[in-house]
Amino acid sequence: MKKAILILLVLSPVLFGCSKDHNEDPANEAASLTATVGGAKKDFGVGAKAHQNNEKAISIVGSTAALQKGKQSESLQLAIFESAEKIHTGTYKMDVSLCKILVTYSIVKPDGTQLNFSASSDSYTPYDAFTITITSINDKEVKGTFSGKVVGGGTTQTISITNGVFSTSLK
Repeated sequence: MKKAILILLVLSPVLFGCSKDHNEDPANEAASLTATVGGAKKDFGVGAKAHQNNEKAISIVGSTAALQKGKQSESLQLAIFESAEKIHTGTYKMDVSLCKILVTYSIVKPDGTQLNFSASSDSYTPYDAFTITITSINDKEVKGTFSGKVVGGGTTQTISITNGVFSTSLK
């Protein structure tokens, strides 16, 4: 019995002192995606992250809140794809043929209806325009700024998105 207590006393710091009380993805803990949308400051930091499936494309996403019945949520996605070269620091514009850009801004209202706005390099409307600037990128994170106008699906209603800033992990 004394041996068992002695073993427990010796092993207690090892067994119980090494708990996981930190985030497994510290880069994502500090993830941010913010912008002024239609004149109102928005924080799209919920689930903010960047995905890069190949070196010539990148997608940055986030939302204002997790989807919950009866609550409004807004989401934002910035995508650069079909780039002529590896995604690197620099400015990417919709009107330049070296890459394509797709930006979507969606609002899910408390009643479940959804409003979608977008800006796309493949758009034929003169109302949308967007610029994304990557200020820093490596295999773990991406940072940058963005601004432009998105257009409502099937309408000419535009929403200005300004002062956009992102800093998030890259997966």
